[in-house]
Amino acid sequence: MAKKKEPQSLNRIINTFYIFFLALIIVFSILFSSLTTSREVANTTYANVENSLKDKHGSLDRTFNQLFEQLVYLNNNPNLLEVINDQSGSLKLAVNMNASVKDLYYRFQDVLSSIYININDGEFFFNGGTINQQLDGIDYHNFFELSDKETKYFWLDAPKNPFSTKEEPVISLGKTIGDGEADANGVIVFNLKSEMISELLDEGYVTENGRLFLISSNNVPYPSTTKIPQEVFASDQEKITVNGTVYHTLSKEFSLNGWQLKAVFPDKDLRSGQGAYLNLAGTLILFLFAVGTVMMFGVGRFISKPIQQLAKKIEGTSITDKNGDLALSDPRFQELSVLYQSFNAMINRNEKLLDENEYNLEERNRLEIELLQSQINPHFLYNTLYSIQSLSDMNMNEDAAMMARALADFYRQGISDENVLVSLKDELEHVQNYLTIMDYRYGDRFDYTLQIDAEDCLEAKIPKISLQPIVENSIYHGLKQLSTFGHLELSVQRIKEDVLITIKDNGTGISPENIQQINQELNQPAGVERELVGIGLRSVNLRIKRYFGSAYGAWIEANEAGTTVKVVIPKESRS
Repeated sequence: MAKKKEPQSLNRIINTFYIFFLALIIVFSILFSSLTTSREVANTTYANVENSLKDKHGSLDRTFNQLFEQLVYLNNNPNLLEVINDQSGSLKLAVNMNASVKDLYYRFQDVLSSIYININDGEFFFNGGTINQQLDGIDYHNFFELSDKETKYFWLDAPKNPFSTKEEPVISLGKTIGDGEADANGVIVFNLKSEMISELLDEGYVTENGRLFLISSNNVPYPSTTKIPQEVFASDQEKITVNGTVYHTLSKEFSLNGWQLKAVFPDKDLRSGQGAYLNLAGTLILFLFAVGTVMMFGVGRFISKPIQQLAKKIEGTSITDKNGDLALSDPRFQELSVLYQSFNAMINRNEKLLDENEYNLEERNRLEIELLQSQINPHFLYNTLYSIQSLSDMNMNEDAAMMARALADFYRQGISDENVLVSLKDELEHVQNYLTIMDYRYGDRFDYTLQIDAEDCLEAKIPKISLQPIVENSIYHGLKQLSTFGHLELSVQRIKEDVLITIKDNGTGISPENIQQINQELNQPAGVERELVGIGLRSVNLRIKRYFGSAYGAWIEANEAGTTVKVVIPKESRS
């Protein structure tokens, strides 16, 4: 009699088919990944490179065009033209020209390392920024060979910097005047900051072994490199083989000078990306297979219990609260310890970000509160009201009424709930109300003038309460300290498409060293310790830059007697 066959376990049959089915999925997944990964990784890499190239090209192109516009504007400066032609009073015009050059450098010092101007073979030198070379030691006649015969403009990519005694490259744009042999000739050169260009190129991530290069019209790469053959930069092909190595290139040309921004990376970066993708896919599939198999054989509970404990702790943790580190109560698995450590590290980072956010919020609130308090200073109000009472006691009722009206208008404009941006006309009225009050109080100590060269500038937009803190600084820190009669001058003039507002006093002044430090501290972000800059001027500068961009803002200059503060805003609002 045949032995009766024992029935098989349904669970074992299901497990067997599950393992076989999962194995088939793994095999087909790996085969499919191997067929599609090469194309997908290549497309993804090229898309990332194109995006990075487009982004950094846009940044450099805006910088080139902006500086070229300033070069054209400087070349057409009437003071420069009369100095070149040796007109009468050229020495005085040269002083004005030197101030214009320094103003221009201060406005663009984040992208310019220096400005160099040589007129009539050294008869006049103008420069802004730092030039590590004697000005009379630079042979500017060499620039005539570089310039376009018709336009006289040129772009320089010298491996050795003629403006420095160090062995370092330079990227410059300039304009020659005359032909080098005429009596009236010269050159204007803008030297770009090499650190700015290098940082911008380094920010544009290409691949692990690739990077961005700025290629001049002579096919010279910046920064210079010996790892990539010169033939790669001279070629227009997107794929080129040199010395057995395959290189991929993508480039984008600058319309202004014909230079290129080129991304270069070796072919091995594509293959390494494909291998990493396959490894990741295989690892993920195998991990899922192992996890599913282990769970099917009944150890899910053993694994899930400590994970559930961790999940409950994480669930009870709020990212907006400072909860401290999670305690590992059941160190059953090393992986769980890693999870605890990673989550605790994330909590610590989150708490640090919360602290930084609280500080930034506190700093912003402090800026706004102190700015508002500067407008409602009780001492200013008390003293003004006492002055009004004194005028009334002396039967100077008309003056008392005018002073009271100026005080009312001053507070109405200062603390009214209006838009953050106001017209320059309204802002000047606010300043005039303040000056009217101060004139009644300190009329025997100083006087003031207001000059507006272009009426259409009065419609330009400016952040509210931007000029009064500057005027207040001039009075309290400059004019009140004088033993002689003081003078405050406020002027508005149009410079191309911008509006320049100048507040100048003949007060006690500021040392050149302190002015340089103040101008640096004006642009420091919140949280950075400052020694000389107060809340008012820094708030004015940061608010203007926030609304209109880095090309605008405020800075301080010294004059022969006193201090000058200049503010630049766009004529047409761009906010």
